[in-house]
Amino acid sequence: MSPKPGSEEWNARVTQQLAEEADQPMGWWYLSYAGEEGFRGGAIIAARGFTGAAYAANVLKISPGGQVMGHPIPPEKVPGEEYQHRLLTKRELTEIWDDMKTLAELEGEDGQPN
Repeated sequence: MSPKPGSEEWNARVTQQLAEEADQPMGWWYLSYAGEEGFRGGAIIAARGFTGAAYAANVLKISPGGQVMGHPIPPEKVPGEEYQHRLLTKRELTEIWDDMKTLAELEGEDGQPN
């Protein structure tokens, strides 16, 4: 079981992860947020790793809460500054990447990817 966010154990794990990421080169990360109601938004963040990107989204106060998934963005796919370091809607994300889909759209009725 994962530690509760904000707990001493959770803070120690985040600190450890950030220290491990400190040696990594800066890159761009796509963060996708979801809750029980579905997609809550996405963000494109410059960071050294997933933990740093999620931490930056919280510091910037753009995280809408819920579960977060992240993926590095290849340099040639990074969008312009107007899309960076802010919460993005699905419409904005499809402007950037026209083939963008939510996890729910990718999953079949049996819960498995199509």
